Amino acid sequence: MGDYPGSGKNETKQNSIEAFKDKRSIIIELWDRRVFHIIGIYLGGSWAMLEFVSSFLVDRFYMSEQWISISFVLLISLIPSVLMVAWFHGRPGPDTWNKIEKIGIPINLAITVALLLGIYGGKDLNARTEEMRVLNERGEAVIKTVPKSEYKKGIAIVFNQSSTDTGIVINALDMVVAEMLYHDLRQELFFSVQDPWNQQIRFRQEGSESDDQVMPLTLIREHCKQQFLSYFIIPSLTFSNDMYHLKIRLYDADRLHLLLEYESSSELPFSPIDLATRKIKTALKISEKHIDESTDLPVAELMTADMEALMAYIKAMEAHLLLHDYALATTHINNALEVDAYFAQAMLRQVLIYMLSLIHI
Repeated sequence: MGDYPGSGKNETKQNSIEAFKDKRSIIIELWDRRVFHIIGIYLGGSWAMLEFVSSFLVDRFYMSEQWISISFVLLISLIPSVLMVAWFHGRPGPDTWNKIEKIGIPINLAITVALLLGIYGGKDLNARTEEMRVLNERGEAVIKTVPKSEYKKGIAIVFNQSSTDTGIVINALDMVVAEMLYHDLRQELFFSVQDPWNQQIRFRQEGSESDDQVMPLTLIREHCKQQFLSYFIIPSLTFSNDMYHLKIRLYDADRLHLLLEYESSSELPFSPIDLATRKIKTALKISEKHIDESTDLPVAELMTADMEALMAYIKAMEAHLLLHDYALATTHINNALEVDAYFAQAMLRQVLIYMLSLIHI
């Protein structure tokens, strides 16, 4: 006797119903064995552990950042063992350890250990800081905690170049912002900052500076590689409509990726530079907790809050380091101190210029 009309559709429908029942029965079984509950508790505990490692061990005690990824790999790798324990022991009532657990869990642990040793076996997992004995201002020996050299981020600050009808120039305001940013970033212990004047001197000595072409980023990258610097910053500052316009560009020197571009306009450039410094720290993975707890004086306190004094100081730096005109440098540095007699950086520069002028008589 042949199949009656529509029997194929009924059979397909019946199979779908059976498949749905099977899926539903699996979900009910997982629920009865409390697998979802145990996995939820495990994930919550994992999150708490990662927060502890990240916020406590790494941020507060400056342990290696590798411990965060180690914790993550460890917690992910142990999920099979958690699933086995949940499946066989989650249901209420007495349970015994079976062969699957006795074999599966040790294998999972062995694979986890091998994986961690394979990935992190040769890496430095100690603290990122070390203690050094130094003398304070009273000549007393004190213990100071400083970052290890391998954990410092090397940064070059490069003068912004502008193309004009007469050729390539570096504007005075671009020198101002580069100098202020250099002193502001130097306060961060995990940064090793190279000042823009030395970078410009290197460019000239190696013949990299062009009179008719802005220096390409690829050439700046090569200079960074020679100095083992991982990042470079090109800051610029312009003045129009009674406002200072600040622009900061932070690059990864290896890949030439633009990591940060920050722009701001204000009546004075000091506060925007302080904010830009914080954004640079964040972009380079300095923790917010460390930033908040570290000493970071406003750049106006490090330098001067008077733009006239700052411009005279920059002219003195240019005359001293780039033009080698010590008489002109002396004139400008004296002008800077006449405007702001408490300009500490200008005082130090005045002494240095005076000493070098005696040598070059």
